[in-house]
Amino acid sequence: MASLETVARSGLPPMDIEKSLIDDTDIKIINDLKLLCEVFQSKFINAGIVKENSNVVFNPRFGIVSMFCGGADADIFIDDTLYDFKCTKSRGY
Repeated sequence: MASLETVARSGLPPMDIEKSLIDDTDIKIINDLKLLCEVFQSKFINAGIVKENSNVVFNPRFGIVSMFCGGADADIFIDDTLYDFKCTKSRGY
């Protein structure tokens, strides 16, 4: 999905579509995703933020309102709270 997000944001197809969208996923990326899932399990599910009856929306859309503020997006909406995740291995700008 991250590969497609780049296409959606830029409006341009990748130079080599097959390589960018169909290539095997690097094992480092798979391990990073597993770690992110473990963190989500620990910080959201085990901590009680997400409950069995929670209202959860992944990648919520804001419709036409998004256009007025330059393309608003978010990662997850849980029980009236909007979360946007930022992940990095190095600190700084």
